[in-house]
Amino acid sequence: MTHQAIPEIVTVIGESYCQPIADLLGRLLSRTRVAGDDASAGYYENGYSVSIVILLVALLESYVARLRYLRSAGSAVAGKSVPDALLTWFPALPNHDALREVFLLRNVILHNHIWELDVRLRDEGTVAAMRSPLDLNFQVNQYYDAVVDKSTRRTKLLGLSMNPVGVDRSDIHKVFDVVFATLTFLQRKEPGLAFRPDESFGYLGKRTKFADLLAVVKNAL
Repeated sequence: MTHQAIPEIVTVIGESYCQPIADLLGRLLSRTRVAGDDASAGYYENGYSVSIVILLVALLESYVARLRYLRSAGSAVAGKSVPDALLTWFPALPNHDALREVFLLRNVILHNHIWELDVRLRDEGTVAAMRSPLDLNFQVNQYYDAVVDKSTRRTKLLGLSMNPVGVDRSDIHKVFDVVFATLTFLQRKEPGLAFRPDESFGYLGKRTKFADLLAVVKNAL
């Protein structure tokens, strides 16, 4: 039997991110949670959480790359961030502001925006900022001032931690919720996107739909 050669391959990573996300979630949620504080979420909690957040945003970006390909995106979105490009294509996009915060968190993690924190009163539940990334001359996202509450070191809408070592499973849940809602919206608008929320992946020895992993995270808060 002969097989006709596939004439072309479109190199979209897409759902290949989903199994690693499920694996990391399983590892994180199988561990006994150690309470963190305003200074740090804790070694394991933070390490797994930032990794999962990065993969969730990469998953969304991969599908947006497919969208650009399908739409032969040109000058209309050239140089625009993912949230702004999506808003250009889909003016009815319901969560543009939330997406801005999610992508800001991605930048905070990848570029390790640094805060100098005063932990002398840590045992009393007080962790004050001595110097912020802006004070330390980090190059921040253009939306930083508009979306970050510097007194809480969190974003104003979703409450995402802007302290990279403070990121925990609550941030995973918020990012997962935004990413999943965005992908679901895009799939309705562009069926060729091929996002399959009911595709199942291995999670702690069982097959679990990707859509159901969001509830798994919520239940672990």
